[in-house]
Amino acid sequence: MKKFLLYMLIAAAGVLPLQAENVTGLVKKYPLNVRAGAGTRHTAVGQLTKNNPVTIVAVSDQWLEIKAPANCYVWVAARYVRNNKLTAKVNLRSGPGTGYEVIGSGVSGQPVKVMGKVTASGWVALAAPDNVTLFVGRPAIDVQGGSEALAKLPKFKAAGRRGLPKSNLIRLEGNFTSEGKSMRVRGYIYKEGSAPVTHVLYEEKGEDLIPKYFLIPSDKPIKCSDGDKVLITGECRTVKNWELPVVLVRGVVPLQ
Repeated sequence: MKKFLLYMLIAAAGVLPLQAENVTGLVKKYPLNVRAGAGTRHTAVGQLTKNNPVTIVAVSDQWLEIKAPANCYVWVAARYVRNNKLTAKVNLRSGPGTGYEVIGSGVSGQPVKVMGKVTASGWVALAAPDNVTLFVGRPAIDVQGGSEALAKLPKFKAAGRRGLPKSNLIRLEGNFTSEGKSMRVRGYIYKEGSAPVTHVLYEEKGEDLIPKYFLIPSDKPIKCSDGDKVLITGECRTVKNWELPVVLVRGVVPLQ
């Protein structure tokens, strides 16, 4: 109530509180990738040409956070879109799969603009809504007002959003049927040989060994002999039409 009365007194005096002004810029280094995060390892979700305008909302040493340009798309599972509206609360992603970065969110009943056909794996591109922000390299933009204008904007750390999945895993994008889940599991490892899967982890069931997980290496190849007992740590997902879930392996510890 006190804040409301103060606002009314200021307005009566003919002075309104100042609001932050938009900082705009023009693309000078082109073609310019517009990315889901502040770094080159993040998904490029669009591209700008010379003199394309951008609206800047935050700044770091090397990157600018901008409102999503008109030619940038987001992705959502097509089953959540009906009659150009969302049918549920959903994550908006930078690509057609759950492994891509979340760059915004939508709510049930929200109008959307569909951009193209549904992919074979059940994803569809949408025009980026107003609540989505993206990133461009700072040196590529001629900022109106220069460094003084940027100094008035919020600052952010250049880590940005989560980067792309590992190259071996990204081959499966669009076919995941579950979100990634961190896990630790013990079992016996055997070579598989068909890319991108390199091994299968078997678990004991009575006197038998039962195949439980396909394994995909993360940073380094999996170096184990057939039949070694190991502790696997990594990220587990289920994949459309695969009989076993897949684990992106981050660590392998030999067990006795």
